[in-house]
Amino acid sequence: MKRVCLHLFFIALALAMLCLTSCSLTNGKMKDELVFVSDGKGSCVLGEVKGYYQKDVVIPQLSPVGDKVIGIADEAFCGSNASSITVPEGVNTVGVRAFAECKNLHSVSLPSTVSEIGADVLRDCPSLVSISVADANPVYLSAGNCLIKTDDKVLIAGCKSSIIPMDGSVCAIGDGAFRGASGLSEMNVPEGIISVGARAFSGCEQMSVVYLPSTLMELGEYAFNGCTLLNRVTVPAGVSELPEGVFRNCSSLKRATLSVGLVTISESAFFGCSKLVEAKIPKTVEYIGDQAFLGCSALWRIDVYPKLQYVGEMAFAYTGIHNVYGQGSNPIFIVKTHCIITKEDGELIFAGANAKIPADGTVRSIKAKAFFGTKLAAVTVPDSVERIGDLAFAYCEALKTVEIAAGVSEMGENVFYGCDSLKNVNCHAASMPEGWAPNWFSGGNITVWGYVPPPPEESAK
Repeated sequence: MKRVCLHLFFIALALAMLCLTSCSLTNGKMKDELVFVSDGKGSCVLGEVKGYYQKDVVIPQLSPVGDKVIGIADEAFCGSNASSITVPEGVNTVGVRAFAECKNLHSVSLPSTVSEIGADVLRDCPSLVSISVADANPVYLSAGNCLIKTDDKVLIAGCKSSIIPMDGSVCAIGDGAFRGASGLSEMNVPEGIISVGARAFSGCEQMSVVYLPSTLMELGEYAFNGCTLLNRVTVPAGVSELPEGVFRNCSSLKRATLSVGLVTISESAFFGCSKLVEAKIPKTVEYIGDQAFLGCSALWRIDVYPKLQYVGEMAFAYTGIHNVYGQGSNPIFIVKTHCIITKEDGELIFAGANAKIPADGTVRSIKAKAFFGTKLAAVTVPDSVERIGDLAFAYCEALKTVEIAAGVSEMGENVFYGCDSLKNVNCHAASMPEGWAPNWFSGGNITVWGYVPPPPEESAK
């Protein structure tokens, strides 16, 4: 009897283990059933089913208890292993990120009854090639494997095989529409489209070319962020602003043609575009934001036109800019010997690697981070300069010689931080002035006080 009971116990244990592999589980394990949340009135919503193991998902019209399926919850299939999803007639709403991050998803079919689709519904689905909507749907349509909202003509989702219709059915590309469609290799945005939304093509890592139409008037923030193979782009004349991060980390971008009519280049617009060699700033530009071109190490020159009114902090830090040219009289800035200087207070805000700080009294201070990360090899700070800001020459890795005149009474912190090639700083002052920060010159380099420069004819030999 004991043997029989023991035998039955092990059979029950085996059945329990088998059940664990085939029933709904938590903590990311596989599930064999969909989860429905009933409203108690004969309708239900399909809930979170991230661990659902079926690859070809056909959502039923009725739940197991007979409730009518009318919606799909936010993030219902987010990150699931599904390869195809068919949404049945009767479903009215599809939640935010409902099918996002499904790495193996290649097709989605939506019914005629769906009237509301949440944001980022197909975000980061790199394998997706097919998007279809039933013909009778009055709110949404599919064309060229694009999901389009009919009334406002906004393309809300696309995939790597999308071809945007040229029949006028689309006038805007919505926020995040192609976000994470990493297999998309080329995009032709047709004439008639007037806006591209925020992060619309962010993370399209294989996209090497994008054609923007002459009708385009607006680009959203981070629209092409992380398009690491994008190598050229022409921004049409109707676009007056490049918003924050619009081409950030497009590390293969070599040429950006910016049209006359552009007014604003916002923060981080070309941040990290390390191969950018051509991005001529148009004469209509008035504003260049913080870090706008930071890390554009191949960029060689910039031009300052009369309309430019603002240059942000570290706008050209870590660039390869050697030459800065003034193209006409500017009411805000003076450009001399490859330096940009404010007229009102004589502050040097940026200079190229070929810069020589003017010794004619034009410069009275050097802004914090003014030379940050530039390829400057040598610098002489003239007697007219009274103040040098924090980190003014930080990470000038090619900087080898520095001479500072006695007029500098105030020195910020870590002015030469990260200047690994710098061996010594020659200071005309007999000793460190009281207004200099104790850590103005960090590291083991040598400071020479009471330095007397050689006569001009001797130093020229």
